[in-house]
Amino acid sequence: MKKHFALFFLALIASFHASAWVIKPFTTAEFEHLKQNNKPVLVHVHAVWCPTCSQQSLKLDRILSKNRYDELTILRVNFDNQKDIAKQLKVLQQSVLIMYKGKTEKVRSIGDTREDSIKSMIDIGT
Repeated sequence: MKKHFALFFLALIASFHASAWVIKPFTTAEFEHLKQNNKPVLVHVHAVWCPTCSQQSLKLDRILSKNRYDELTILRVNFDNQKDIAKQLKVLQQSVLIMYKGKTEKVRSIGDTREDSIKSMIDIGT
């Protein structure tokens, strides 16, 4: 019985480690900190009512569960509540993905829900 519990516990820990990535709410302070430290950042301009945004989130979950991106941080901009941030990022609509590596914007897409191209975007910046 102890052996089964130990195996279950190890599997549980491994599953947490495998999905260590987190989508964080966008803050300017966090974004600037990541850029200053030359970290890869995927900004997702998202609206809760947007079906395209939901599809992008599903694809991100799938991509990140299959691939290891230890340095990647995903920051989510709430399109409805963070209009000032969207404007600073030169974003006019929701469902925008922007990949940064440090201070440099590497690639941007609007409305893309194809898993392969979203993964390619992430790969460009990581």
